[in-house]
Amino acid sequence: MSNILNLKCDLKSFYEKKLLFDFIKKNKNKYIKSNTKKVGYPLLNKGDFPENKQNGMKRLSLKVMKNLVDMDNLPPHITPDKIPEIYIDFTDYPDDKNSKYGKVHINIKKNETLINERKKNAENNKVIFNNIIVIFIDTLSRAHINRKLPKLKAWLEKFMKYDIKDYINYQFLKFHSLGVHTLLNLKPFIFGESVLSPKGINILKYMIKKGYITAQADNYCGTKPYQLRKSFDHSKVKFEYFDHELISLFCDPNFYIYKNPFNLNKGPSSILRRCLYGHDTFHYIFEYSKLFWRTYKGNRRYLRLASMDSHEGTGELISLMEHTLIEFLDDLYKNGDLKDTALFLFSDHGNHISPHLSLMPGEDVEIEKVMPFFFLLLPKKNDNYQNDLFLDEFYENLYKNQQSLVTTYDIHNTLIHIIFNESNLNKAPYSKEGNSLFNLINNKNRTCDNYPEIFEKQSPGTLTCNCIEF
Repeated sequence: MSNILNLKCDLKSFYEKKLLFDFIKKNKNKYIKSNTKKVGYPLLNKGDFPENKQNGMKRLSLKVMKNLVDMDNLPPHITPDKIPEIYIDFTDYPDDKNSKYGKVHINIKKNETLINERKKNAENNKVIFNNIIVIFIDTLSRAHINRKLPKLKAWLEKFMKYDIKDYINYQFLKFHSLGVHTLLNLKPFIFGESVLSPKGINILKYMIKKGYITAQADNYCGTKPYQLRKSFDHSKVKFEYFDHELISLFCDPNFYIYKNPFNLNKGPSSILRRCLYGHDTFHYIFEYSKLFWRTYKGNRRYLRLASMDSHEGTGELISLMEHTLIEFLDDLYKNGDLKDTALFLFSDHGNHISPHLSLMPGEDVEIEKVMPFFFLLLPKKNDNYQNDLFLDEFYENLYKNQQSLVTTYDIHNTLIHIIFNESNLNKAPYSKEGNSLFNLINNKNRTCDNYPEIFEKQSPGTLTCNCIEF
């Protein structure tokens, strides 16, 4: 496996360009010609790419290919708010021998109209933190961070020491999966409801109402975490769109095989290094996120950064992302960009697709599958409050809650608490299934014996609570 990890992404290939243009021609794209130099990838956040149970990843990828545009000759339907933020330049520059094979450009333009709109929303809407970053890494247990991401673990744990004056980090040791599928955990995170419930308001809607400018970057061809579930009734739960997003690049046929989305050699479940136009796919989501954060500095911001790099059977590829993730976090920290920011880092579950783990059944394996990681990094000082004792109470509760049974319902409610600035459960749209982590959790009511219904609602008969002696 080490030989695979040592492969480089900087060996650009003529075949990437050829495959892309052959695929474009086959799918009868009417905007891209054989001599097009700059290929723009469409924004999916304008409602032009509706996804429902009849339109999953396969159809989305084909529609993206049909809607690629020539950046030098934009068609009339591409209004200023729909100009692609991602494009590939195939111009053959004499001083760059690899340029003709494609170079990805990221271009996020500051939207002044959007800024003014959100500033009006923010008026008289006091929040606990003006900035929120959610970093979600699919299929990564807390134990596997110890094995494969020791430097990341060390970077986060340095903020657990009391001699660090500016920030404090919490690790929730009993953070428990609600099921070994993404949907079972992200539906409660986003909507505060179980997958079996037809109810739920997307938390993004509240973010927008409270004045946050929003963005997501996800190296996965899809705008919804539940689009593959044909049984899910999308018509009953409204989807909200981010203001800015990086997704459609990863519908490119050089990364994504639309007939077989979870191919083991290419795509979001590949066991091989995931290269695209000279870089790892995760490179683009971090670069995009950094540019968004800088572009809207001084405004309320909500960023969702999601990675599929641990979603594969070997458990090895995630180590490739460690340096880039630490560099991203360190840049935010050193540049003061974590000030007034709540930073959530978590996963949905451990590795449930590994063939070698399935050959070694045992209690430890089953426990690790449902014990993902969850860190919460917060500033110790907050200009929104003159009385630090107010925050001290929150932080004391967070410290104690590290040893409580916690799920994505609680992450949802913590976000609600931040943006509504309201501890009273009756005065904000909290999920009935969880608690804000700023409030002390009653552990007597959170044990495997008296809390099983929360898991049964998610995946009847498929998961039991695995917090031993708890």
